[in-house]
Amino acid sequence: MKSLKSFIIFLIAVVFVCILITMNAKAADGEKVFTAKCVSCHSLELALKKQYDQKKWASTIDRMKGFGLKITGNEASAVAEFLASKEKK
Repeated sequence: MKSLKSFIIFLIAVVFVCILITMNAKAADGEKVFTAKCVSCHSLELALKKQYDQKKWASTIDRMKGFGLKITGNEASAVAEFLASKEKK
């Protein structure tokens, strides 16, 4: 019984660590996607001067599709989340 409790606690810890890793990976992916798809027209320095929340960044990214940006929905979400996380407080 004691080993079962230990095993369950271990599994919960593993799940928690996996969630944290996934959250960090998504932000890192947003930066990679921005670098790959946006810096040909916009520097990261310029983008970070904007103080937009995630919704405003998503709208801006959507508008950029009209200028030829090729980006998936997941990539756009990751970029918007990354840029919003850098918003000046």
